[in-house]
Amino acid sequence: MEYASPAEAEPEMDLSEQSAMTILQLTDKLRHYMTLVDDFKQENAATSEAYQNTALQ
Repeated sequence: MEYASPAEAEPEMDLSEQSAMTILQLTDKLRHYMTLVDDFKQENAATSEAYQNTALQ
C-alpha cells in the first residue's frame, strides 16, 4: 500500500482561497504604501512651510 507524501496528503487550496489570500496580501501592501505616502505628504508640508517661513524673513 502506498502512502501519500505530506504535501500530497494536504488538500490544495482552491482558487477562491488563493484569490482571497492574494487580495489580503495586496490590501496589506496597499495600506503600507498609503501610509508611506501620507507620511511623505506630512513631511513635505512641514518642509514647505519651513521654507516659506524662512523666505518671508
